[in-house]
Amino acid sequence: MFHREEEIKTKFLSELQDLIMHLENLPEHSNLALSLPEMLGVEKLPSGLFRWKSDIEGSSNLGSSNFPWLLIYLNQAEANLKLIRLTWQPIADSLITLEK
Repeated sequence: MFHREEEIKTKFLSELQDLIMHLENLPEHSNLALSLPEMLGVEKLPSGLFRWKSDIEGSSNLGSSNFPWLLIYLNQAEANLKLIRLTWQPIADSLITLEK
């Protein structure tokens, strides 16, 4: 089970990094790119890579091979990302319209 948990955590961080880098390259989404790591419990390293925040990676929740907590966390992250997708695009569209 531990190997699968690490695989999921690594894939999540990789995909999250891709998403944030993509958002950073879009001026209308740069604020979201800055906020997203905090919302999802990760931090950006000087190298540009991401890691779990110490309070998440620590002995509680995700850090201790506790697979059910990982699944709950990922479910919450998915819900947050869906909510962001639903609410952020109309805001970004209205900002673009105001700039024109």
